[in-house]
Amino acid sequence: MDNLEILWYDLDGDLTMSANDEVTAAFSFDLQAASVLFQTLYVPTLGIDRVLVEVDLPISYPEPIGTLEITSLWAAPQAGAGVVWDAVDFHLSKAFGEHNTFMIDAQFDSDGLRAVEIEIGVSFSL
Repeated sequence: MDNLEILWYDLDGDLTMSANDEVTAAFSFDLQAASVLFQTLYVPTLGIDRVLVEVDLPISYPEPIGTLEITSLWAAPQAGAGVVWDAVDFHLSKAFGEHNTFMIDAQFDSDGLRAVEIEIGVSFSL
C-alpha cells in the first residue's frame, strides 16, 4: 500500500520547531510483489540524521523459498555532519509447514561482514 507519513516529535513540548525536536518522514509503496520503504530522520538546525531504505522481496522461483529483506542505512557520524553509508542487512526467512522455520541474517559494513545470525526452529509436538 502506498503511504506517506510525516511525524513531528516535539520532544521539549514547546510547540515550536527547535533543535530538540525530530521529524521523521516515511514513504512506502508496493512494486509488483516487492514492498519498498524510504525513511528519514530530520533534526532541526542539524539536518538529516538518518536515512533507511528497506526492500522486502518474496523469493519464489522455481518454488517458494521465503522472504528476502534488504535494509540499508545511512547515518550521520556526528551531529550535523551529513549522512554516510553505514551498513546493509540481508535477512532471509522461510517457514516449513506450520511450525518449522529457518532464518539467516547477515549484516555488512564498509569493512565487510559485521554479523551473522542463523535460527532454525523445529517443532517436536504433534
